[in-house]
Parts: sequence; structure tokens; C-alpha cells
Amino acid sequence: MNLDAEWIYRRVAPRLLARTGGFVGAADAAFRTRFITLLRRVLEGIETHYGPSSVAARSWSTAGMVLCAVAALGLVLVLVY
Repeated sequence: MNLDAEWIYRRVAPRLLARTGGFVGAADAAFRTRFITLLRRVLEGIETHYGPSSVAARSWSTAGMVLCAVAALGLVLVLVY
């Protein structure tokens, strides 16, 4: 009887764990690769829209800023009344 119980944890368990570990490792590697790719795309998009060479980072003229302020105040006036 001792030999039968011993066979399970000496032969079957290591093989089962090796197969399961290989599957989990492959799934983990695939997930990490896709996550890193997605993260890089998001960071590139942020750099494009808000980086040092984006439209938001450029200096605006005083006339352009006054025009934006007047447009914003006009929109608020229309929405409130």
C-alpha cells in the first residue's frame, strides 16, 4: 500500500505540474507580450497628442487666446440662457 500512494506523488504529480507549468508559462508570456505592446501604443499616442512637439505644447498668440476665451464664454452664455 505504501508503494501505491508513493507512486502518485513521485511519478504523476511532477509530470502533471510540469505540463501545467508549461501551459501557465506560455500563457503568461503571451499576456505580457500583448500587454507591453498595448502599453507602448498608448504611450506613443500620449506622446503624439501631449508631447513637446504637439499642438498643445506650442505657444499661442495673444489674439488666439482671446478668441478661445470669447468663444468659451459665448458658449456658456448660449447654454445657460
